[in-house]
Amino acid sequence: MKNILLLGATGSIGNSVLSVIEQNNDILNLYGIAARNNSEKVNTIIKKFSPNHVYLEDQGAYKATSE
Repeated sequence: MKNILLLGATGSIGNSVLSVIEQNNDILNLYGIAARNNSEKVNTIIKKFSPNHVYLEDQGAYKATSE
Protein backbone atom coordinates (compact mmCIF):
# COMPACT_ATOMS: atom_id res chain seq x y z
CA MET A 1 0.00 0.00 0.00
CA LYS A 2 1.37 3.41 -0.98
CA ASN A 3 0.47 6.43 1.17
CA ILE A 4 -0.28 9.65 -0.72
CA LEU A 5 0.05 13.18 0.68
CA LEU A 6 -1.95 15.41 -1.65
CA LEU A 7 -1.11 19.11 -1.72
CA GLY A 8 -3.73 21.24 -3.45
CA ALA A 9 -6.40 18.60 -2.92
CA THR A 10 -9.31 20.83 -3.95
CA GLY A 11 -7.90 22.01 -7.28
CA SER A 12 -8.21 20.44 -10.72
CA ILE A 13 -5.04 18.35 -10.40
CA GLY A 14 -6.13 17.32 -6.90
CA ASN A 15 -9.46 16.12 -8.32
CA SER A 16 -7.60 14.03 -10.90
CA VAL A 17 -5.35 12.50 -8.24
CA LEU A 18 -8.37 11.70 -6.04
CA SER A 19 -9.96 9.91 -8.99
CA VAL A 20 -6.82 7.80 -9.49
CA ILE A 21 -6.68 6.98 -5.77
CA GLU A 22 -10.35 5.97 -5.79
CA GLN A 23 -9.83 3.70 -8.81
CA ASN A 24 -6.78 2.09 -7.18
CA ASN A 25 -7.80 2.05 -3.53
CA ASP A 26 -6.39 -1.46 -3.14
CA ILE A 27 -2.83 -0.11 -3.59
CA LEU A 28 -3.18 3.65 -2.84
CA ASN A 29 -4.13 5.29 0.45
CA LEU A 30 -4.87 9.00 0.87
CA TYR A 31 -2.73 9.67 3.94
CA GLY A 32 -3.08 13.46 4.10
CA ILE A 33 -4.37 16.51 2.24
CA ALA A 34 -3.62 20.21 2.14
CA ALA A 35 -5.83 22.96 0.73
CA ARG A 36 -6.18 26.71 0.90
CA ASN A 37 -9.79 27.45 1.86
CA ASN A 38 -12.41 25.19 0.22
CA SER A 39 -13.86 23.67 3.39
CA GLU A 40 -16.87 22.21 1.57
CA LYS A 41 -14.67 20.18 -0.79
CA VAL A 42 -12.35 19.20 2.08
CA ASN A 43 -15.34 17.87 4.05
CA THR A 44 -16.33 15.76 1.03
CA ILE A 45 -12.79 14.38 0.74
CA ILE A 46 -12.66 13.60 4.47
CA LYS A 47 -15.95 11.68 4.33
CA LYS A 48 -14.90 9.71 1.25
CA PHE A 49 -11.23 8.94 1.98
CA SER A 50 -10.71 9.48 5.75
CA PRO A 51 -7.17 10.91 5.49
CA ASN A 52 -5.05 10.81 8.64
CA HIS A 53 -3.97 14.45 8.31
CA VAL A 54 -5.71 17.57 7.00
CA TYR A 55 -4.20 21.04 6.58
CA LEU A 56 -6.20 24.14 5.64
CA GLU A 57 -4.35 27.42 5.21
CA ASP A 58 -7.38 29.62 5.93
CA GLN A 59 -8.32 29.56 9.63
CA GLY A 60 -11.98 30.34 8.94
CA ALA A 61 -12.19 27.44 6.51
CA TYR A 62 -10.50 25.18 9.08
CA LYS A 63 -13.13 26.09 11.69
CA ALA A 64 -15.90 25.39 9.18
CA THR A 65 -14.38 21.99 8.47
CA SER A 66 -13.92 20.97 12.07
CA GLU A 67 -17.52 21.73 13.02
